[in-house]
Amino acid sequence: MALAEVEANPAGARRAVKASESACSVAPLPTLQVGSSGPAVEQLQLALAARGYSIDTDGIYGPATRSVVAAYQGSIGLTDDGIAGAVTLAALGMGQARTGDYASLDALLAEVLDGLRKPRRRASG
Repeated sequence: MALAEVEANPAGARRAVKASESACSVAPLPTLQVGSSGPAVEQLQLALAARGYSIDTDGIYGPATRSVVAAYQGSIGLTDDGIAGAVTLAALGMGQARTGDYASLDALLAEVLDGLRKPRRRASG
């Protein structure tokens, strides 16, 4: 659903999230950040490479991966902190943000909407 659709029909958005949650048994991925390594990091790097970012797919979350994650986050209107949490991973089609990870479905929707509403930072230089 696009932001306008969610804002116009929050009840429909809640139903869509509940339906996708019950239809999917994928466990959420852990938050990935500098120091993380392994298959989940490699999957993240591959997802970013598939979106046109120049990134090594070595499974090591170092400063270069952090920089690319931050660039991706900024490009889609998320806080560009370089940490791949549930919302960033979900935007990349990885893992799943589940209502069980939040106090309520409204809290999940609020976090997603907040990320979509933030002004995008333009790269300087």
